[in-house]
Amino acid sequence: MHYLVLVIFVLIAGIIPIFGPPSWVFAVYYRQFYDLSPVLVVLLTAFATAIGRLVLALITRKLKPRIPKKYVDNLEYSQQLLLKKRKSLWAIIGLFVLSPLPSAQLFEGAGLINVPILPLSVAFFIGRIFSLSIYLSLAHLAAHNIDSLWKTGLTSIWTIAFEVVAIISLLVLFNLRLIRHWFKKRRQGKDKASV
Repeated sequence: MHYLVLVIFVLIAGIIPIFGPPSWVFAVYYRQFYDLSPVLVVLLTAFATAIGRLVLALITRKLKPRIPKKYVDNLEYSQQLLLKKRKSLWAIIGLFVLSPLPSAQLFEGAGLINVPILPLSVAFFIGRIFSLSIYLSLAHLAAHNIDSLWKTGLTSIWTIAFEVVAIISLLVLFNLRLIRHWFKKRRQGKDKASV
């Protein structure tokens, strides 16, 4: 029963677009307080998180037609830049495996720029297996401080800062064409000034 509750909580947290609790908090909590199998906790948490993020990306993709045309044009421009080379797609997949950034914004961005979401979800699942294994190992060593770990996962200034950085990254994605144009114009101005 505890495994099912863990999966439900993690799945719901995976669908939350911003400032949702990280999945490792649930994994650590349920592993420590209910003495669940660490292997099952890691696998179920990674799977539920990946499914939650997949659903978030699909919801974001469905909402794309409601985004103003100006932003959609910028997203399509970003998509062309990111997917111009096959290497870029592998770099994006690598980002989903290894990224320390909050994953909600990564999946929202993937949903908005129409990259293949299923391979990203699989890559994310694999990455989560490794990261959750590390979190559970560290939590086991610090089991007497489990309450502070729980609170830290939800209220840490670093957690909040990472969320803010991820949101800013998503905003950059919406305005990539404008930002590149601004940098180009600025560089041309400096070149003229140095002549």
